[in-house]
Amino acid sequence: MTYFVYPNANIKSKQFEGLGIFEASSLDKEPSTGYKIANNLQGRTVRFTETRHSAVILAPDSAETGLIIYEKKEDNFIGDSLDLAYLLALISRSRKLRFKTDGIWSTGQIDIKGTRPYLKAVDFEGFDIKLDGFLSEKTNEKLFIVPEGNIQHKRREELIKTKDVRILTLNQFKYSDQKKTILEVQGDQLDLLVKKIFKPKLSLPSLPDPKTILLVIFAVSLLFWTQAFEFIYLDSKIERLTISLGDVFIEKNFRNDIALIAIEDENFDINWRGRHAMLIAKLCEAGARIIAFDMYFEDTSDFDEDFVGSVKQAKKHGTDVIIGVSQFLGKKPEEIKKLEEAVSGYGTLCISETLLYSIKAPLLVIKENGDHLDSLSLIIAKTFYSQDIVEVKEKGSILKIPDKPIMEISLSEVEFSRDSCPSIREGDQVANIFIDLSPVGVLKSPERRFVYSEIISSWSDSRLRQQFEGKIVLVGVQVPKRDCLSVRRGLENEKCAFGMELHADILNTILSGIHTHVLLKWKQIAFIFVFTVSGAFLACIRNMTSRSFRISLLLLNLTFIFEASLYSYIQYRVLLNTAYYAAALIFAYIGERLSSDKKT
Repeated sequence: MTYFVYPNANIKSKQFEGLGIFEASSLDKEPSTGYKIANNLQGRTVRFTETRHSAVILAPDSAETGLIIYEKKEDNFIGDSLDLAYLLALISRSRKLRFKTDGIWSTGQIDIKGTRPYLKAVDFEGFDIKLDGFLSEKTNEKLFIVPEGNIQHKRREELIKTKDVRILTLNQFKYSDQKKTILEVQGDQLDLLVKKIFKPKLSLPSLPDPKTILLVIFAVSLLFWTQAFEFIYLDSKIERLTISLGDVFIEKNFRNDIALIAIEDENFDINWRGRHAMLIAKLCEAGARIIAFDMYFEDTSDFDEDFVGSVKQAKKHGTDVIIGVSQFLGKKPEEIKKLEEAVSGYGTLCISETLLYSIKAPLLVIKENGDHLDSLSLIIAKTFYSQDIVEVKEKGSILKIPDKPIMEISLSEVEFSRDSCPSIREGDQVANIFIDLSPVGVLKSPERRFVYSEIISSWSDSRLRQQFEGKIVLVGVQVPKRDCLSVRRGLENEKCAFGMELHADILNTILSGIHTHVLLKWKQIAFIFVFTVSGAFLACIRNMTSRSFRISLLLLNLTFIFEASLYSYIQYRVLLNTAYYAAALIFAYIGERLSSDKKT
């Protein structure tokens, strides 16, 4: 055990009168000859009660040990500033020093200001006598802990110039047995002094409060079940971030049988249907399998008869034509009815937007009257496979792509109507699919994207057959500030992705059987339980570790949550609701801390 020395000085005679020593030991094992149990300290120091109370504040575990304090001194030796030595001896009953030394000198009086221990300076004249005693060749101890300000400026300069001694603050302190060291401690630094010279007491963590754990699990599960964080778009932000980062590490393939034809003329209007008739004829002769128009045909034009005729002629030759529609109900002109009867199918063109970004698309819409509306991409896929690939159930839909795993897609209720999508109204049920966005440049590459006007005017039959035979051809408008949506393709933000490009991505997602989905709710709640318990246990080690270490562990857990979510998406295309796991971890940590403080 280390002993703690308090020096004694006679101010009247200006003589150094010797040392008193405190040392902690058990009742059945006295330290050595000359030591006796420290008694009558109350009469020898005016801060006895404050010193004992300060030890309990600074090191609560020191009050739970069976060790007692022994003292070695001469009979007439009373000491005039033994508080600090006695305080350190009390704490040494349960704490070990961070460094090896036989003894430590100290002087200073202990007081309590508010609720915290405070170190007071001692008499200056007596202090100088004690300091000379420490620096004499008769003492072997290397460390002397003193109150800041007890070393006067002139004496400090003298010591630095003439004595081989270090004078350090607590922030500078690092123990060395090579030269004598004077450690200056500010009045409010006793807690820091204890941390600097003693190792923390290691003990088993207490068990978390079950009531706190159950309360946090219930609260966070309720937030998750109601998707409360979506009111501040937190779920959507994390989903988008996870997908954006995850896509950087996923090798993506885009089908070779999907081609795009872009109308780049800003003067495009409904009278282009005459040109559409010519385009359909050319693509039909080239052997295109499906021609899909990413545009509405809700108003009549002078060229509707030619357009309907070309659609019927294409169907006879084995080429299916599919169009987009904005409204499925209500009265329609006779010409439009003829067009809807002639085409192989029609679907809604709606694409979901959250925070002005598109990462989902309604695959299927179920109206309040029970009618089912397919999206443009879904009707293309049905036509491509010549079969119905969707099975609608009470709580969701099942997408059955030949030779691909079955995809279960849950239904969600539309909360509000959008003018840009009149075919989907408030109260409808939709089966949303996550869009597997292709890398930047894939949909704009010359081998996949072609210009409408060039095909109409100059392409030869042989070139048309080479590029479009057997393919699904998407036709759409690509004019800046028209039919333009924002997406993130990997780490790059594309502020203007055209509707035709997104429908191509949706179609590629369906045909490739790529199923990005959210984990089942009961599994999500299981994760909430795990991170609630983790956060509670993290709070229970507060007496074993420093605050900075606990915060580091908390941040490490939060990092793990996001990395696990990222890995889940990259490896399995499963999205985790990380916001609720993080909330469970933090709420449990705070709740357990508050519960523990209340008990204390």
